[in-house]
Amino acid sequence: MNRSVDWRAYWATAPDWNAHDQLALSVREHVLGPGTIDRTIDPADAARAMSCSVRRHKGSGALMHTASLIPRVDSEYPFEIVLNALDPLPRQRFSIAHELGHTFFYDRSLEPPARLLRIGGKAEERFCDEFAGELLLPNENIPEDAGPTLLVRLAERFLVSVQVVAWRAMRRQKWLAILGLSWKGSRRKPDDIALRVDWLATPPGTWVPVDAKYRSGPALELGESGFGAGISDLALGSLRGEFMQQAGPLPDGGVLLMIEPLETAKG
Repeated sequence: MNRSVDWRAYWATAPDWNAHDQLALSVREHVLGPGTIDRTIDPADAARAMSCSVRRHKGSGALMHTASLIPRVDSEYPFEIVLNALDPLPRQRFSIAHELGHTFFYDRSLEPPARLLRIGGKAEERFCDEFAGELLLPNENIPEDAGPTLLVRLAERFLVSVQVVAWRAMRRQKWLAILGLSWKGSRRKPDDIALRVDWLATPPGTWVPVDAKYRSGPALELGESGFGAGISDLALGSLRGEFMQQAGPLPDGGVLLMIEPLETAKG
């Protein structure tokens, strides 16, 4: 990996859609020093280093779960990140890191900073998500053989959500899908309580409906250790057939399910 990209000069050549990891590592080294890939970073410290102030508000209704980046004039900081103080801490941390990613798409030589692209799109949002993920949890911390228990521990250690860790783990290209399951009813049948898909991390082309019922397999057979694994049939969206499955408990009482192709598992 090319680690020579300096975040302080990036906006002069933006957009380089593949520079998110290098930029995140450059910011980490600036804030924490070299050789700190395994340390937890405070995104608020990264924000100050990148000349961004952070302001929290207690939003409700339409303002719930929102964060935004605001260019400023005549301010100590050229940017302000505004986020919801009512969001869980992992969400606040990710929101700050994500909004920092957007600063790379502004010309800081102007006051206030001006966008280098007319409007942001899906590519920019993906860039900011990848930047935030690498800033908070560098992918080198996720081993190839990571299972459900380790993913939960990484979320606790780096103060991110398990869903963020799942998306980071998917970059290993080992898993077909990583799903968060919970006991709940469906939107159409609230009283039909079953183990259902709550959230998912899947590659392009894989389709799993939220609220889909998990009918059989390791996620329903967690032993005393709280862990289950085995080859089992699966019928969730486009995931149909026999797969290697690993399951473990989530802190909220749900189940983390990791699905692997049989050929990879046997290899």
